[in-house]
Amino acid sequence: MQYDPTLDALLRPQLRDPLGPELFAGQDDTLCAELARLAYYSFAPDQLARLERGLAGLGLSPTHLIEDRQRDTQAFVALDPQHTAYVVFRGTESAVRRDVISDALFLRRP
Repeated sequence: MQYDPTLDALLRPQLRDPLGPELFAGQDDTLCAELARLAYYSFAPDQLARLERGLAGLGLSPTHLIEDRQRDTQAFVALDPQHTAYVVFRGTESAVRRDVISDALFLRRP
């Protein structure tokens, strides 16, 4: 896998197409990293097929999309053929002001 050190790769992971399944055979850590990147794909109905194709290319089936527009929270659940469930949340989107403010207001507790 070619490492992409650009700022675009860090701040806008949704710009790259899904990576091929041959990179993830038997490697749960790299599969989970790719799923985390796919969580940044749009959940808009007219763009959802891109996420579904990315998951299908990894041998996964999307089962649930989770979106709370009020809190700007997105996640999905996908299953592999052995019924292992992957629950994947989108992190902070630096271009989304509400995400940055939510992070800044989060109270940390010991």
